[in-house]
Amino acid sequence: MTEYRIPKVSIIMSVYDGIDIRFLYKAMDSIFNQTFKNIEVIIVLDDVKREDIKECVYFSDKGFEKKLILLENSKEEGFVACLNKAIEKSTGDYIARMDSDDISLPNRIEKQVKFLEENKEIDTLGTFAYEIDEADQIIFENSMPISYEEIKRNFLIRNPFIHPTLMFRRAFFEKVGPYNPVYRYMEDYELWCRMLYKGVYAENLPEFLYMFRVDKNFYKRRSGFKKAILNAKIKYSFIKNMHLPPHAFLYLIIPFIVKTAPEPLSKLFYRYFRK
Repeated sequence: MTEYRIPKVSIIMSVYDGIDIRFLYKAMDSIFNQTFKNIEVIIVLDDVKREDIKECVYFSDKGFEKKLILLENSKEEGFVACLNKAIEKSTGDYIARMDSDDISLPNRIEKQVKFLEENKEIDTLGTFAYEIDEADQIIFENSMPISYEEIKRNFLIRNPFIHPTLMFRRAFFEKVGPYNPVYRYMEDYELWCRMLYKGVYAENLPEFLYMFRVDKNFYKRRSGFKKAILNAKIKYSFIKNMHLPPHAFLYLIIPFIVKTAPEPLSKLFYRYFRK
């Protein structure tokens, strides 16, 4: 009988009824096949009615030590509320994000834990990611700024992290606070804004350890006037709190144009203006 250990890493995921079950199985399988074994998996089902989804999250653990915690919302609460609920329930020293239609490569968790164990000043760590289509074909290699200074310099130009690649120390949320539900679809960018002006250190591991799925609705979810306004508010807050010079306000203009442009144009600019 395997002796139970307190999980080192809590992997958190939100699942909703519209998920393609094929992608969910691949996401779950990628968690269960991690080389790092001492984890717990916390899944929030956001008003999920489909039985095939519930069956999938109980998919065979293939013999590795894990603890599966399933939280079910009786009514839809939304992505941000689900993340905060999972974080509150987590017990690991580290909290790792994962989206329900993506794939974590087998050594992702192991490599992030190793880095954070060796670099105690870093409170959160992202990675590079392959963007994949609905057939799992790589369509883009998404590299990110690596050092804390690069992340700060690039913040007004693009989102410096691929959100679901992040692993946080538990202390991160004590220092920065939870996700803000006001910034739906931009909750990660607003969190990084608070992180930077509070001086909490973060980096990206320059390795491709994640496969991020770009589906047919990807661009639509990231565009629109409301999201453009939220983006501008976050940037304005960053400029104000970091006491940047007046010309920094120019960085509010181009992302606003990109987010309100017709879909073909937003696709064209996507590689250069992520957020």
